[in-house]
Amino acid sequence: LHLSIRRQRQMCIRDSLKRELRSLLRVEGRQLQYIDIANSQLTFLALEMKRQGTECENFTRYCEQGQLYEHVAQHAKTSRSAVKKAITQKALFSPNDARCQQGRVKRTFDSLFPVAAKFIYEQKDHEDGHSKFAKMLQAAEADLIINRVCGKLRRESNVGFVTPVHDCLMFLPEDAEVIKTAMEHEFERIGLRPHLEVKDLVTDV
Repeated sequence: LHLSIRRQRQMCIRDSLKRELRSLLRVEGRQLQYIDIANSQLTFLALEMKRQGTECENFTRYCEQGQLYEHVAQHAKTSRSAVKKAITQKALFSPNDARCQQGRVKRTFDSLFPVAAKFIYEQKDHEDGHSKFAKMLQAAEADLIINRVCGKLRRESNVGFVTPVHDCLMFLPEDAEVIKTAMEHEFERIGLRPHLEVKDLVTDV
């Protein structure tokens, strides 16, 4: 898929584009890079907790270090991938009475991070709460990635190309440091310092 820079500035790649196809994206024939936010969904949860005045230093620290899944996996005696699937693909966005909430991984998460667990429960403890909770985190992502970071780049930088995809940004390699710095700055403004890593889109499918 080849898109001219001029045309691409006017559009946004949708999340419906399959992950394995993203490595085929080109801008005027050139390969792209992206910034990976460690533990991104839980990092945006930490962001929203902070915004609402709920402090959980332990939870936030593991999110920032990119070690939260590993920490839970160690205590639950399972793998990182199993923890990520059990939390972000099941328990995090499921109703409070869903069966997955009683699984070993979720119970371990709750015992390690009781403040975060209580916040999640209370946010979903009403009709359609789990759906509204998901939309709340999506709004937090959009505000930081699109409104704050892309807004800052538009006002202050002259990058050749950048487009948001879910919770990350795609860009040309020569703009990597400018974009990473802008993202770090906007996270720091709200009191978070997550681990950010620039990756090649073509090899990291």
